[in-house]
Amino acid sequence: MLTAVLLTATLATAQPADVFAGLTGSCYRADIADGTTDTHCFTLGGKAVMDIHKVRKGDNVVYEGVTIYRDAGDPGVLAYAYYNSLGDLLPGYAYRAGDDIRFPETADVNATPQLVWHITTDGYDVMIAGKQARQFVKTGPAGDTGF
Repeated sequence: MLTAVLLTATLATAQPADVFAGLTGSCYRADIADGTTDTHCFTLGGKAVMDIHKVRKGDNVVYEGVTIYRDAGDPGVLAYAYYNSLGDLLPGYAYRAGDDIRFPETADVNATPQLVWHITTDGYDVMIAGKQARQFVKTGPAGDTGF
């Protein structure tokens, strides 16, 4: 019942700050393998959330990107644009359902998403097709620039 209430509240507001509540203002890191880490830092600026993403091998950044989340104009749905260091621009959608941020293929909140971020007390778990793919743990504040 609580999840239904939270989903209804999120659908009514649909602001990036609401969808990313519990993540903004902080950085999170996942250890991948062989000294490689994946870090995301979330900052809130007005009506948008920015996610600065860096993959490091040791001290060297080997891949990076920036995602901007904003209101999509559909109830409860955010649109995003992800720009990466390979020169790609990847658009998509996100919405909040309880402790999950879901990333469906379309703006339809009834679609079953393959990618879900489950927010925990100390970070978030990335779930792909219902299985945990990565666990991100809070490392500290994001600061004004995201890092």
